[in-house]
Amino acid sequence: MINLQKEHADEISTVNFEVTTQDEYATKMTAAMTAGELPDIFYVGPEAVRSYVDNGYVQPLDDLVDATAVDNLWPAIKSAYMYDGSNIGSGSLYCLPKDLSCFAFAYNKDLLMKQDWSIRIRKIHTHGKNLQMCARN
Repeated sequence: MINLQKEHADEISTVNFEVTTQDEYATKMTAAMTAGELPDIFYVGPEAVRSYVDNGYVQPLDDLVDATAVDNLWPAIKSAYMYDGSNIGSGSLYCLPKDLSCFAFAYNKDLLMKQDWSIRIRKIHTHGKNLQMCARN
């Protein structure tokens, strides 16, 4: 941060780095929006892209970010931050992703065994197949 501030002293007078909890983030951002005091750089989750764009809080990055860098992003995560005014996944890129993650799937083996899933839980199924299996039980 200090090097950035020194290198761009004619453009940046102060850099304030604020850390907040996930629980507080939405509340703080809503307050900043209401007050018209959004930070220059902030996190926008994929679920909030449409709202931030529709309300004018973010601008397209198409002319601001190197196209090669954008092309190197995984399509699934890049599309989460693209919006055409109607649909997420197409149009301009509005935010740069900070990461792409997946979550582990845990289950209660005893409960599933009671439902006679003893054979089925040993197999890996697609999400659709899992939904079908759940609907049957």
